[in-house]
Amino acid sequence: MSDWIDDLFDNLEQEEEVTERMRDRLLLLLERCRFENIVHEDYEAEILSSDLNRARYQELSTTLESNVLDIRYEYAPSQRHIAKWLRLFCEL
Repeated sequence: MSDWIDDLFDNLEQEEEVTERMRDRLLLLLERCRFENIVHEDYEAEILSSDLNRARYQELSTTLESNVLDIRYEYAPSQRHIAKWLRLFCEL
């Protein structure tokens, strides 16, 4: 009965390929960060490389999320980001 569940999780663990959607997410996060040009180019090259695996995706995702600029310093934040920021201090 539970063999199909085990097979499902085994397949997920074996899947190391990073999808284009995952790469796009990393690139969007990178655009919201402020790095020196050289560092920015290095991250971009690593994201677009074919050697990117799931473990490195997780590391990059965590690094970029922790370095995203505060909403006040973004050039053109989205409505969603502004609303999220307003909820922080308006207690909505």
